[in-house]
Amino acid sequence: MQDDKLFRRRAHRLLNILADFLNILPEELAIHRVVLLRDRPVKFGGFADIYHGQYTNSKGVKVEVALKVLRAFQDQSFGGRNLLLQKFAKEALVWRYLKHRNIVPFLGIDATTFPTPAMALVSHWMSQGNILNYMAENSPVFRYAISLLNDVIQGLLYLHSQNVVHGDLCGRNILIDGQQAYLTDFGLAAFVELDTSIKTSTRKGSTRWMAPELLLPNVYHPGLPFRQTPASDVWAFGCVCCEVRSFTLFTFHNDFCAT
Repeated sequence: MQDDKLFRRRAHRLLNILADFLNILPEELAIHRVVLLRDRPVKFGGFADIYHGQYTNSKGVKVEVALKVLRAFQDQSFGGRNLLLQKFAKEALVWRYLKHRNIVPFLGIDATTFPTPAMALVSHWMSQGNILNYMAENSPVFRYAISLLNDVIQGLLYLHSQNVVHGDLCGRNILIDGQQAYLTDFGLAAFVELDTSIKTSTRKGSTRWMAPELLLPNVYHPGLPFRQTPASDVWAFGCVCCEVRSFTLFTFHNDFCAT
């Protein structure tokens, strides 16, 4: 069993290297018959917009979907498009590997709905929004919080059992559907040990959910690079518990005081 997991992780790592080197993605990730249900994004993020759509699968069943489009794909003058494409490919390849009841199901990549070169990561639509919105609209908190936070724990346990670090766990990246919590946004996710992308001198992620050793790596691990770990995911989960308790982001004088 452990040998099988190790083989799959190494195969996945090789797939990432090939996709990066050849600047292509596996054809099996491509999906078609996707239509937008709204012309404008339903959510604007720092680097991507989320659209609401519908996908007709191979059995003819229509499924509501979310389409995540990296905004720079639509900016023809953006000089770092190749770097963004690498980020897009990395998220797609990690996400496709993950199969669990508390992970938002990934369906594939849509390359036809938006003008070239824009592409979209397509996943199941989560009808009840993120955990913060859901908890604010459904009180008292104790009725729902324990069950939803347990879902988050199960999702994290699964990721870590696959040697995957989420890297950006926070309330906005926990979605609700059918009163069940799902982890999403795997743009910073990586395989522990086999993926050098989680070792970097650049701090990435949501600062207020970062463990102390990520905010001050030179203090806790002098000479070592910034590195996300399963332990830093656990710290972020503690911050999520605070979010859920207060329905909002916790307020601090500055980002470093947050930790």
